[in-house]
Amino acid sequence: MENDLRHELKTGLKDKSPDEILKAIGYSKPDDKSRERLAKILASKALGLDEGSFDLKYSTTEFVIALAVVAGVNRQEAEEKTRTIKDYLTWREKLFESYLIAETDFSEQDRFQRRTLAYFSQKCRINLPRSALELTESGQLEIGRTMAREHYRDTGGRVALGDVMQGNITGYRLVIEKGYGYELSVEGKVIRQYGIREAAATKRVREMGLDDA
Repeated sequence: MENDLRHELKTGLKDKSPDEILKAIGYSKPDDKSRERLAKILASKALGLDEGSFDLKYSTTEFVIALAVVAGVNRQEAEEKTRTIKDYLTWREKLFESYLIAETDFSEQDRFQRRTLAYFSQKCRINLPRSALELTESGQLEIGRTMAREHYRDTGGRVALGDVMQGNITGYRLVIEKGYGYELSVEGKVIRQYGIREAAATKRVREMGLDDA
């Protein structure tokens, strides 16, 4: 799903050349740098507002608003929609991201130092792509199942931290939200679901349509 403002920009600017657009927003002599900036912003699902840039004329926010006006969008409406996107991006940065944990038969009986255990735990964690936030729960589950199978195959069923710590993979845990997810076999089959999920966050991500696939 594409956010409204980006759709309006693409529709309103489709018959204009890059130089025509740049001149319309105040660049009297467009150069390669300004053309590159324009192309990058229009190609971004978040209109570049997730990165931020500036030149002597515009910040990214100002650049997007100027484009919107040229595309026929009311300035106040463009400002509100830009603010909505930026608020969403700030919220998304704090959002929990799904990940996969490789469960092993490693025992802590030897009492390794906490830092070493932390490194080993990190080796067992595989983050789902950020675009998974935009998917339904069943879509995230399918990605997790595929990643579990591939991880088991690629590691030969073992996780190791040099010669210090090793463990055989016994299964996987797909954590979709804190306290909620699925236990998977090494073949990626669902063993059981655990916890209770809050659906509002995922719904908002899908509605905004800003995450890259």
